[in-house]
Amino acid sequence: MGKRNKCHNALMASEALPASQFVMVTVANLAEIEFAFGAQARYCAFERLCDVVHDIFDEDEIREDEATGLIEMIVRPHPGQGLHGVDPMISQLCAHICASPILSQAGAFFAVPSVGTAPLASSGANFESARERAYSRVRFRPNSCHLMEGAQYRHDMAKAVYLLDSVAGAQASLVWQPTVGSAPDAPIFYYEGLLRIHDGAGNLRSAEPEILALERVDLSPELDRRLMSAALDELEANPTLCLGINISSASASLHRYGTNTLWRELRERLNRRSGLAGRLVIEITETAQFVSLEEAREFISVMQELGCLVAVDDFGTGGRSIFQLSALAADIVKIDSRFVRDASNSDEGYGKFLDLVRLGTSFASAVIVEGIETADQASLARNAGAGWLQGYQFGRPSAGPMLPVVRDARIIASRSSTAGPGSAEEAAAIRPGRLD
Repeated sequence: MGKRNKCHNALMASEALPASQFVMVTVANLAEIEFAFGAQARYCAFERLCDVVHDIFDEDEIREDEATGLIEMIVRPHPGQGLHGVDPMISQLCAHICASPILSQAGAFFAVPSVGTAPLASSGANFESARERAYSRVRFRPNSCHLMEGAQYRHDMAKAVYLLDSVAGAQASLVWQPTVGSAPDAPIFYYEGLLRIHDGAGNLRSAEPEILALERVDLSPELDRRLMSAALDELEANPTLCLGINISSASASLHRYGTNTLWRELRERLNRRSGLAGRLVIEITETAQFVSLEEAREFISVMQELGCLVAVDDFGTGGRSIFQLSALAADIVKIDSRFVRDASNSDEGYGKFLDLVRLGTSFASAVIVEGIETADQASLARNAGAGWLQGYQFGRPSAGPMLPVVRDARIIASRSSTAGPGSAEEAAAIRPGRLD
């Protein structure tokens, strides 16, 4: 590795072309890898990073520091590209690092990339300030060595590796469940994709334990990127469908691994095929934290500008405040299934359910109640004012053929505010045991 090291003067000497970027790259979970998998594993993770960097970037522009785990480089876009020409290379770098796990004696693991960039003047006069700005934008994982035992980190990473390998090898796949209008004979809004793992005996099981472990080791963006790509393939193959795909709150950012590094493929495909966006619903789950509220809002806004609908999933279960929901400005709010169950059992539960539906309608143009398993629950949700319903009453998740939707999901959402059957006063008069 040392033979590839370049000195500070070599970096300074690269001044021939204007519009350069100072780029700093690292493995964000390097300390956790060493703590859980050993010093040799840390070396292998940094070596993976170095190999990928040298495959993509000009070798003369690179300086490595194994002790700190940092790689520095000056990247000059090709003539005519401008600074945006650096972004595809950085996206490619991050995708290649996460393409496959790294093997070690203590188990397989993934390296999580992190990139910081800053403009560099053609004269190189601002070299040090650009270097400092790039460093400030590198996101390091919190050093959790004292917070999380190495055995737990290895356990979570093993689940993450298993899930990502299962998706790559088709041992895990999406099944689809319809969301329907609350009115009788109402149309299908869209089909939500739910990840299931094949158990080897012909059965499917929930991937929730693996997904939660994957979030804890900071790899949810990689899973979400792969599943989103599969959903786009499905939309391209069948122009009669509207589909929804879940992403973690931790993935709701355009800059997860560095500036404009995440969701580049999604944005490019939606730009090339403008008809896809109107048939795509992006559901943001609440089992993890946002990178920041500002980045989440930017992500939602960009997806909406492209033509997608964005849903806030699991409403009522997590720590999102009313301020956050208002700031996100999503198109759809989904009420978690536990609330319709509670509403069926007590006046108190019903009151909370009714409040959530009312809040949802104030934050978004469409409210979906999840977990509808009986006709009584469907009637309860309908009378509470929910425009859309999802659950076993209308269809179990299935890998089988889906009924055509043949419409732009945005049109349905814009009409959903009128889908409720009655006024708020009428809804408030409905109580468990007095269902239609």
